[in-house]
Amino acid sequence: GDITATKVLIGEGARVNGGVVADHIVIRGTVTGSIRGREVELARTAKVQGDIQHESLAIEAGAHVDGALKHVAISTPGGGEAVPDHAHHGHTEASH
Repeated sequence: GDITATKVLIGEGARVNGGVVADHIVIRGTVTGSIRGREVELARTAKVQGDIQHESLAIEAGAHVDGALKHVAISTPGGGEAVPDHAHHGHTEASH
């Protein structure tokens, strides 16, 4: 199901099937669904299938994202209007 909160931590080995909306999101596990947050951090163990809307995005080497990355201005989690700034579509794998 969907998760809406102020802060969300998806731990390593955890799986979420649904959307995640929060001010601060840290993903170390697997998310299948859209993510919308003011600050989004993807750890090296993160696997995301779905679009990510963010104001700030950090991706560690090794994280997998299959979806669009969209920089937006976010007023409040789940509320306000998201205004797309730019978008990147496709599969992204961070590496050094």
